[in-house]
Amino acid sequence: MHQSLTHIAVSLLTAAAACLPAAAADQPRGQKTFGVYGGYSSRNESAIAGINFTYRFTSHFRLAPSADYTFRHHGEDAFDLSLNAHIPFAIAPACRLAIYPIAGIGYSECKWNTSATLQAYAADSKHRLDRFGINAGAGIELMATPTMRLAAEATWRGRKDFSSAIVSLSIGYVF
Repeated sequence: MHQSLTHIAVSLLTAAAACLPAAAADQPRGQKTFGVYGGYSSRNESAIAGINFTYRFTSHFRLAPSADYTFRHHGEDAFDLSLNAHIPFAIAPACRLAIYPIAGIGYSECKWNTSATLQAYAADSKHRLDRFGINAGAGIELMATPTMRLAAEATWRGRKDFSSAIVSLSIGYVF
């Protein structure tokens, strides 16, 4: 049993090493991506859907504005606009795989119609709150083809009274 596990581990490490060349292949400056994403919001335990755009200023810095909608669940829904910075690092350039930290700012418009939330915010007759806040997280991306980017992200959105964790998957067109 121990010998089988050793063989599996050595095989996996060998396959991983084949994807790691000595020199990292950086993505070009000025690269743009437009895509869609979907995921899960912990705030109201609901699905989200959105669009995103990225612009790479250098090989290790890009800006990523996005807009998304959190679908109504438990009487709450939200619209969010974010401007995040990504700092991608190639972890397997031959396999076109990279990880990146996420940091940014955002604006959320949260709406609700549950009695508990209404009692907490009875002064707001429109049953909505606008909040500015920060975003922080991490992502992993795969350049599946020269024109298709796949990514998975986990982000925390810090908003007064409406903070949430977001987990999402995206697909984008690279140009």
